[in-house]
Amino acid sequence: MQITQSRIANVVIIGRDDGQTFRDLLQMLRRNEQLRVIAEHQTLSAALKAETGQTALADFVIVLQSWSDEFAQHEINDLIGRMIFGRVLCCYGPWCTADGRSHELWPVAFRVPAASAASLVELELLGFQADSQGLFPMSAGEEVFAHRTQFPDDIAPTIRTNAIVISDDAELRTTAAGILAALNCECTKLPLSASAIRGHLASQSDNNMVAIIDLDGAKGDV
Repeated sequence: MQITQSRIANVVIIGRDDGQTFRDLLQMLRRNEQLRVIAEHQTLSAALKAETGQTALADFVIVLQSWSDEFAQHEINDLIGRMIFGRVLCCYGPWCTADGRSHELWPVAFRVPAASAASLVELELLGFQADSQGLFPMSAGEEVFAHRTQFPDDIAPTIRTNAIVISDDAELRTTAAGILAALNCECTKLPLSASAIRGHLASQSDNNMVAIIDLDGAKGDV
């Protein structure tokens, strides 16, 4: 990832600050010299009713989601349509953790836990500085994972990490293992079987391995 010139990114912030959940993220957005906050709105409807020039000028739109269904689907779609070539991040608090499983209003490419949002914005800022395209709304989960765990070219991983992918979906196991291998991980693929998992863990001395577990279709004691 080559950065040829430092550019200031325009940012629009949407959502309510409860003083705690988004504290680290908001501090980073307001203190980073490569970011310029050009507008703040408490609701998505207010942002959409504001001057269209605000979203047209925005390189990043950061949405703070405090509870499920805080924003209407048609408003989310409207925002995404306006920012199709920009970067949108819905930073969600702990009450919204299950939204991706129970119902999906935001594309998976745009959702990020508030606790890790500041780090992800910094990664996206690197991409912006390098003039690379952000994720599209229809990006698949594998693309999102690869995008968010990429290393800049000038930061080379030197430590090889052990990883394990557990799933009954052979294609998913292979895809995830390939992504992890590209991230300098020594990866083991296992089916969703309690005996297979126990056998593998019993032979390992590394307690810090990365584990990706697909529980779709889990049965019995798994």
